[in-house]
Amino acid sequence: MNQNRFQPNMETKKLNVLTFFKSLFLGLVLYFIAGCEPDEPNFHLELLPFESVEFPENFQLGQTYSIPFTYFRKSTCHAHDGIQVNSFLNYRTLAIQNSVFHNNDCLPLENQLYEGTFDFKVIYLNTYVFRIFKGRDENGTAIFEEIEVPVTD
Repeated sequence: MNQNRFQPNMETKKLNVLTFFKSLFLGLVLYFIAGCEPDEPNFHLELLPFESVEFPENFQLGQTYSIPFTYFRKSTCHAHDGIQVNSFLNYRTLAIQNSVFHNNDCLPLENQLYEGTFDFKVIYLNTYVFRIFKGRDENGTAIFEEIEVPVTD
């Protein structure tokens, strides 16, 4: 009886060593990937008040309107990121949304007025009531200006 049948030959040993090192390498790669923490976000969102917003005297059902607005940008790290709109029935609460980047070289800005527009599509026949964010009072309570715009068909 040949006892070498149960002994691995040299080629099998090389293959097992190679498989071991491949498995070890793959395990280390997976360990380091799983151990990596995602980077902290380098920005946050901040709502800013409107300085002005101009709605037409009335809307026509089904039309889309380009609504001009202005607001004061607070720093060089503030970037316009759209208009936040909260909707309930025919009420729309609006605020300016900015991304604020966490840079060490941010400079405060004074009186830098940003001008922009947003599109508004009229989908209801009822009068729209816009609640425009205008800032906060000394207690931190939000202040809103209400503007009503009737709709015609």
